[in-house]
Amino acid sequence: MGERESGNAIVRRVVATASVLTLTSANFHRAGFIIHNDSTGVLWGKFGAGASPTDFTFRIGSQGSFEHRTGRTYRGIVTGVWDASDGAAQVTELL
Repeated sequence: MGERESGNAIVRRVVATASVLTLTSANFHRAGFIIHNDSTGVLWGKFGAGASPTDFTFRIGSQGSFEHRTGRTYRGIVTGVWDASDGAAQVTELL
C-alpha cells in the first residue's frame, strides 16, 4: 500500500499541560499528521492512550516537529503530555 495524497487538513492548537490530553482523535480517514511543539518544554506523544515520559511513541523537543505520513498510517487516538505548561502544540491532521 503506497502513500495517500491528502486534499484536506484540519489544523488545531492544543494548549500545553502537565496532564495527559488528546492531540488528535481516532480518524479512519486520516492520511497522516504533523505535530509541532511550540512550547519551551518537551512533548511526549503516544499512539494510544496515556502518554508519559516513560511510555511514549515519540518525543518532541522545544520548537521541534513530528511528522507521520507513511503507507501504514496510524489512525487511532494520539495523546500527549508536556514537562512544562507553557505554549502549545500545532496539530495538522491530513485527510
